[in-house]
Amino acid sequence: MSTVLTCCILFVILESLRGDFGEAIRHLESGTRILTNHIPKTYLPNRDFQELAAIFHAIASQVAIFSPERVFPDVTHLLMPAAKKQKRIEGEFRNLDEAEDVMNKFDDMVNHISWDLDQEWENEESECNMQWSILRENVQTWQCQFEILVKKLSAGKEPIDSEKVLNLRIQHKLWELLIEEESAVDEDAEAHLDPAECNILLDQLEKLWCNPTRPRFGLKIDLTAALFQLYVYCTDESVRHRIIFMLRAQSRREIMWDSGQLADFLENDMVLRSVGLQTERWPEIGPSANDGALLVFRPKGSRESSES
Repeated sequence: MSTVLTCCILFVILESLRGDFGEAIRHLESGTRILTNHIPKTYLPNRDFQELAAIFHAIASQVAIFSPERVFPDVTHLLMPAAKKQKRIEGEFRNLDEAEDVMNKFDDMVNHISWDLDQEWENEESECNMQWSILRENVQTWQCQFEILVKKLSAGKEPIDSEKVLNLRIQHKLWELLIEEESAVDEDAEAHLDPAECNILLDQLEKLWCNPTRPRFGLKIDLTAALFQLYVYCTDESVRHRIIFMLRAQSRREIMWDSGQLADFLENDMVLRSVGLQTERWPEIGPSANDGALLVFRPKGSRESSES
């Protein structure tokens, strides 16, 4: 079992490097399905199995972050129980890695709310509203604890990882925008960045994006996702052209998101908007069964039903 799953992960990485993203997603889907369908001979803790599940979960969550519905089976129940991990210190982060881990859990929360729960937003006591309130509070708490950590690290003797600090600050700003938009009383209210504010964020992102020491390929889509979200949150054409230029200026690939392909996709989105053929705020980049998505993918079940 471990050998098969390891091969799936290797093929996900290999096909992503080759640019065959459809095949990469198929291997990712196969691995997650094997995990969820596997019935172990013993239910004793299996660290290797849990670590493989954690890898699949991390990659799948990154790939499907902008998908309107669940693409891959949920494997969170297979992850190592929190009690087995190093216990957190109440009210603070030990280091930047722990701060990043906590922020990554926001993805799990919003995915669970969006994909798995009944969307009963009119009912104040519904599960989706309760979970959203918890997420909103966690995002606010994260900032307080993060600033305390940065202050403590800055006063220490060891050099602080300024790039990671900057990246986490940018990611948190994007979480604030999402929370602001989705928590608005007016359903038509949209979070919006004015050009000046967006350009400040792009100046910060540019330091990370154009760093020559940054790998051309990575297994985390933080910067690509940030540029895409800023494109959505700021409708100023000059800002959007700057984002497209930044994507083209550095040939980078974060898992299955290629900066050049995303640049082409967003440039086409601007053309479609100019002639009234695109009205949706969020361009559908996928993974999606929609042929117009940047990353087209039809899960095995939907492919079989469409062929029959």
